[in-house]
Amino acid sequence: MHGQDVRLDQNKTHKELVRLWENQNTIDLRAEQLVQVYAGAFQAIESRCLATLSRVTINVVIDRVLHIGSEKFQILSLITIEPSGLSLKNLIQNIKKYKTEEIRNALSYFLVEFLTVVGNITSDVLTASLHKKLVEVTRESALSILEVQSLRSINSTNKKRGEE
Repeated sequence: MHGQDVRLDQNKTHKELVRLWENQNTIDLRAEQLVQVYAGAFQAIESRCLATLSRVTINVVIDRVLHIGSEKFQILSLITIEPSGLSLKNLIQNIKKYKTEEIRNALSYFLVEFLTVVGNITSDVLTASLHKKLVEVTRESALSILEVQSLRSINSTNKKRGEE
């Protein structure tokens, strides 16, 4: 296979895996829950990437995928990069402006493209482990992890105010 053929084949593999993962974990969710499940997937994949790649490299990949993806999916322009990584805060704040299917399509695109770019820059060395991380994320695990993080954030805010 030529270089372009390999890239198309890997992109197809990423799409198929993401579609399978979505069918198992994102069907019949409200928009807020959908974003939380994708956030859990991004967090797991990003965490695995950090074992090999630098934060700067990961942020450059995220920025590239968001820049290109925003032309196709305006929703992606609401996702930002913070020093700690991907931030979906703006998307969550504006979630009511979009249909659930629009959100799903945009986040699916982002996930596939992120996996593709990371695969390309690492000659697919990380592909198998990133796929493994993705399929380990379930709707239940993502929603419960994010619920615990939200509670910690609320408790932290209350402590700063002197409440408990």
